Amino acid sequence: NAGKVWTVPEALTEAGIELCTMLVKTYAEFDETHPYDMGAGFGAEPWSQEEMEVVDDLAKEAAGWSDTAIVLIGRTAGEEQDYRDAEGAYRLSKIERENLLVIRKAFKRMMVLMNVSAVLDMTDIEAADPDAILYAWQGGEVGALGAADMIVGKVCPSGKLTDTIAKRI
Repeated sequence: NAGKVWTVPEALTEAGIELCTMLVKTYAEFDETHPYDMGAGFGAEPWSQEEMEVVDDLAKEAAGWSDTAIVLIGRTAGEEQDYRDAEGAYRLSKIERENLLVIRKAFKRMMVLMNVSAVLDMTDIEAADPDAILYAWQGGEVGALGAADMIVGKVCPSGKLTDTIAKRI
């Protein structure tokens, strides 16, 4: 019953980051034709949603607007199931892997913001050589605001982790 659930783009804008309007529009159009997949009921949502392919021309156009990309890797928070050692669950999907490489090639700097419910295999993420990685975990309705505060340097992400983040399964 939250009054407002902040999305990552909303939180970044609130933190003073100007988003590429062409890219925001492109993703909105993709979302119109690729709605959120609720799965088959409680606990049966897919771990990841269909991702838009980022082609070279789109990445180059966005890189002409800014030299820094923030790439969001998301996983649906699930209940009654564990991650499987499969693409789109514990491992990145083919499109996620390809997008990271295309974006890395086009931008001077790339940050990967991981909005996930558990650790992921880091092999393909590290292969894309991001300049920064932020695990946002399950921040609830205001978690995106906290992530944005870290990205702009308003707060320092210097907490102590209670979990082990394994690089590989």
